[in-house]
Amino acid sequence: MAEAAQRPRLSRGAYLLEAQAVAVADAVPDAAELGHALAAVIGFDAAMTSWEVIGLLRVCNADGLRDATRLGHCRALARQVLADTTDLSDAQAAQRLADRTGVPREQQAHDAATLKAAQDSFYKRAEEEIGFDCKAMRRIRQLSAERATAGDLGMALAMLPARQPAR
Repeated sequence: MAEAAQRPRLSRGAYLLEAQAVAVADAVPDAAELGHALAAVIGFDAAMTSWEVIGLLRVCNADGLRDATRLGHCRALARQVLADTTDLSDAQAAQRLADRTGVPREQQAHDAATLKAAQDSFYKRAEEEIGFDCKAMRRIRQLSAERATAGDLGMALAMLPARQPAR
């Protein structure tokens, strides 16, 4: 825990297969074939879990947080994951952990409401992309390319309307 808390970042674990597949996607000229292949890859990636965040949640459970040293490490890791992850579900898990461990809101890279709104926007877009015609297959490729570049967290946050400054 101490070593992980001192790292500048944890390993990226989300959608790595999709990022590799979309990098060579132009080698598949048939849009339908490409779309089906990317949909399969996305499914494989989605079925894989981020082991670091799952391990973090297991270690930073209610019993573990009674120990002051572990609580400090869990806070540091929650801040780290929340600030650095490219994965939306990892960010949501880290945000819940940040709340549970008492990380002040101003030290959290993202709050629960923003992450929920981002998730809703992302799922809405993903639902719009679903289909099996050639246009839908090209949209899946675009979705994969964007996720490979920004991660689903970056994509989801970019879909949110710009915040208006407080008056």
